[in-house]
Amino acid sequence: DRSAEEIQRAIRARYVHGRVARAIADQLRRSDLLYEDPATGNFVVVSPETSSEGSSLLVDRIKGAVEPTAVRLESGHATFPDHALTFEQLVERAQEHLGDRPAPAAVREEGAA
Repeated sequence: DRSAEEIQRAIRARYVHGRVARAIADQLRRSDLLYEDPATGNFVVVSPETSSEGSSLLVDRIKGAVEPTAVRLESGHATFPDHALTFEQLVERAQEHLGDRPAPAAVREEGAA
C-alpha cells in the first residue's frame, strides 16, 4: 500500500532527523544554541565567542557524531560583526558558504531516508 510506505518513510525521516539533532546537541557547550530553521529544515548552531579554529573543531566533532546516521552534513560559517550584524543576516551568509571551511553557523541535513 502506497500510503503505508509514505508513512513509513516519513517516520524513518523524522527518526533520523531527531538522531541528527541529538548528535549535534551533544557536541555543544552550554553557551551554544541549536536552532532548526523551519523554512529550510537546516540546523543552525550559534556558538558565541568562538574563533574560526574553534568553529572548525566543533564542525569536526559534529560530523564525527553524526557519521553513524549516514547523513551527509555541509557546514557554512559567518561571524559577527565581520559578515553581518543581525542573526538573520548571519544565517544567510552562512548558507551562502555551505561546504566552505572553517564553519559553524549552519549545518544542513541531507540524505535522510
